[in-house]
Amino acid sequence: MNIIVEDHKAIYEYGLGIFETVLVEDGIPLFFDYHYQRFIYGLKYYLQLNLDDERKTLLKEELRSRIIPGTYAWRYIYSEGNIYVSNRGLSEYPGDKLEISAKIRKSKEIKYQFKTTDYQERLDDLQRSRAAGFLDNIYFNDQGIVTSTSIANIFFIKDNKLYTPKLSSGVLNGTIRNVIKEGFDVNEVDYKLSDIIKLDSIFITNSLMGIMRICRVGEYRYETESSYLDAIEKYYLERKRKEIGK
Repeated sequence: MNIIVEDHKAIYEYGLGIFETVLVEDGIPLFFDYHYQRFIYGLKYYLQLNLDDERKTLLKEELRSRIIPGTYAWRYIYSEGNIYVSNRGLSEYPGDKLEISAKIRKSKEIKYQFKTTDYQERLDDLQRSRAAGFLDNIYFNDQGIVTSTSIANIFFIKDNKLYTPKLSSGVLNGTIRNVIKEGFDVNEVDYKLSDIIKLDSIFITNSLMGIMRICRVGEYRYETESSYLDAIEKYYLERKRKEIGK
């Protein structure tokens, strides 16, 4: 397995594969162990590539050696026997509104449970939503259950209790999703549209944006200011500082 350093390219150029995108701050890859564990899990269960413990350790060390100083988005992709490593600058996020997608996801579709390079559909959906003035779109599966956005996990707050969709609904086991579950009691639920319109607050998470408070889903509005949201964000920032060693 070769590691190839390349300029950033659209991930669909690499064919069938698994990837991770990691936030690097001050030369430190945040929550790298979470990312690497998920990468190995994807290799095994999506691509049927089962590495022994020695190879896993060597690969992890080799990947970490490719990190350069600075703050940026760092990506590594496994495809056809090679690992491609690249980095790019961080992006601004346009607003805090989600569009309700007209597309229905299959709840048993395995690709939504992994970071796969079969990603162009999601990128196209994201581009269309942003052209319409939204940050992202929110998907429902074939059972009417909310799953995620194009690029993020989703969390709900009702009466100072925290909820998120079940992985079994067709949801990626997100890195920041796991970080939040370490610090808070998170109830995994099957929520339909009729449920989410009754919620107090919604936020979404991924490795690059961290936590993004959402003010609207379709025509439904949500609170973006609350002490509970503040506590969640404070915890996340403290975890980041711990990773960086500050």
